[in-house]
Amino acid sequence: MRLSLSSLRTRLLLLVVAAYIPAAVFTVWTIQRDRTEALEAVGTRLKRLLAEASADNDAAIVAGRRIVATWAEIPEIASGTREQCERAFTRLLRFAPNVASPTRINRQGYVDCGGHSRGSVGRFVGDNPLFKAVMATDTISLGPYLPGNASRPALLPLNLPLRDADGRPSGMLSIGIRLDWLDRVARNVELPQGTLVTVADSTGLLIAHLPESPNIGKVRPGLNARFEEDRRNGMAAEGLTIRPTLDGVTRLVAHRQLQSTPRSFVRLGIAMPPGVAYAAPNARARARVALLIGTAFVALLLAWVGAQVLVLRDVDAIL
Repeated sequence: MRLSLSSLRTRLLLLVVAAYIPAAVFTVWTIQRDRTEALEAVGTRLKRLLAEASADNDAAIVAGRRIVATWAEIPEIASGTREQCERAFTRLLRFAPNVASPTRINRQGYVDCGGHSRGSVGRFVGDNPLFKAVMATDTISLGPYLPGNASRPALLPLNLPLRDADGRPSGMLSIGIRLDWLDRVARNVELPQGTLVTVADSTGLLIAHLPESPNIGKVRPGLNARFEEDRRNGMAAEGLTIRPTLDGVTRLVAHRQLQSTPRSFVRLGIAMPPGVAYAAPNARARARVALLIGTAFVALLLAWVGAQVLVLRDVDAIL
């Protein structure tokens, strides 16, 4: 049967379709709102996770400050021989599992105790700007974050000048605080597949990465440009956006600045596929669209049959 715009049946069907237009518009609006709210909820969760990790990092630094200040007052470390200092480090490390690579540097700038390896003793670091800056102060100074490796997590050095009995600078004590809170994030938080957790600085140096990456300790091309882009967009200290990561995959990216030296900029980032946030809204959207199409089909079928049974039959009888 051909449909004609002048026929009563066609006009009834068009009225049904017109009646469903507001329902379709409302469905599209609710789907979009649902997706927006879901993305905001995931963003809030990521920001809370970043805030907790940043607080853990701050707590580790506070604990490290107490440790380095206490160790600097121990005579074997402050002014003892190398053997006395090494024995003190070995003894104290048993009670400070979050400390790594304690190092004593004499006033001439040579490592004379500890270090990250046996070969560290005798190495000259006197021309290092950090050594000079620490020796010129009387406060605890943060060093640059050090990338992790297969044997240890990333480290944050804490440095304090040593004083002799007369209060004169005699060297520097440096200890590394393990950033083991990053491993706790991985263990305690069920992150969706495809999620990346990174710690990097503004030079592009990748300090830590979950899952493990061969790029740890390397400068990633383009990463420093992302820092600059976020700074221009007002998201230097904290931000949330959707964009391609350096591996070319589009992800929901949240980042937060970590406490670091005045001359560096370090931040923690979490990047997850946006499909994770949209999974539940997409399922609800499919159900809503199916319901809308189903009810529209039933309404059109009833209009078609009803027009024949209730209206057109009587009209045909009259004519």
